[in-house]
Amino acid sequence: MPAETYDMVVVGGGTAGCFAAATAAGEGLDVALLERKTEDEGGRIACGDAIKGTSTFPDVIDLDYLREESFTNEGITLARFENPKTDENLDIGFRGGNGAIVDRKRYGEVLLEEAERAGTDIHYETVVQDVVQNGAVKGVTATQRGSVKEFEADVLIDAAGSLSLLQDKTDFDGTTFDTNVNYQQFCSAYREIVEVDEPVDWHNAIVFKPTAELGYLWYFPRTPTEINVGLGFQMNKDPMKLVEHLRKDLQNREEFKNATVKDKLGAALPTRRPYDSAVAPGYMAVGDAAGHVNPCTGGGIPGAAKAGTWAAEAAIEGISDGDVSEGALWEYNRRVQTDFGKRFAAMDL
Repeated sequence: MPAETYDMVVVGGGTAGCFAAATAAGEGLDVALLERKTEDEGGRIACGDAIKGTSTFPDVIDLDYLREESFTNEGITLARFENPKTDENLDIGFRGGNGAIVDRKRYGEVLLEEAERAGTDIHYETVVQDVVQNGAVKGVTATQRGSVKEFEADVLIDAAGSLSLLQDKTDFDGTTFDTNVNYQQFCSAYREIVEVDEPVDWHNAIVFKPTAELGYLWYFPRTPTEINVGLGFQMNKDPMKLVEHLRKDLQNREEFKNATVKDKLGAALPTRRPYDSAVAPGYMAVGDAAGHVNPCTGGGIPGAAKAGTWAAEAAIEGISDGDVSEGALWEYNRRVQTDFGKRFAAMDL
């Protein structure tokens, strides 16, 4: 079967992937987005769902629609840090406006809708198996509902998440792509969406509580009675029994008595500084796949959106010029590192 040919192929339908696809398709490029989930499951990702008050998003999708559909609590005014040894709290108010909590499933659905509205061909139930490479990356092979398909493109956008398979399959010899990456720079996380009987009295706060294994519990109120609760641990430490730790803490909180679990999901998340370089000939990594999302130091939903947009803009220019070399795509690295990248790197130190 002949390969399907596009200007750009994006692997992964999360924040970074959707913003990259919407940006490029909106400028007239032929774009394919490959998503391993079914259409019904599209957008469902394990996340804390919190967005800081100072956060901004690129104006490449209908941001008003995104906000109306998925922002469920825009009254977050502070971060609360609990001390498990003294039962005392430290409250730190937000500067620059209220934060928000989103319904992550609906948020993800809207991003996919917006990418498709911009002209992206979305291929659900498409699992990438390998990278096609001849000097530069030329595309991917994937399994789609039992059939093997090949997708060719001038630029491949790796939005495949933490510990991306694409990076295992790509030969980065002779490039500056950051390969100094290992599993210990990531965390394993688990979260539940919990419904409580009565409104919590901290529905204006995102709540953090440290754990003994170099991790933290979080309590983020989507609404006064629907709470995103979760925890994670750094992978350079002994594994935590995530569900057991979370359940124990919930049982010790009076407000969660008789609570109902509505959804549960796990994930791996980066906790390292952004990649020193996230480009190679014909290849760009964005979002979790490039360390652009850091739950311990700075969040990441808006950063992933920016990274996806900036990667697409650099790719658009390179494709237009007929040059998708590392040098031609380098502007993307500069924009990341001079914006949120330098802050994340400093916090990492």
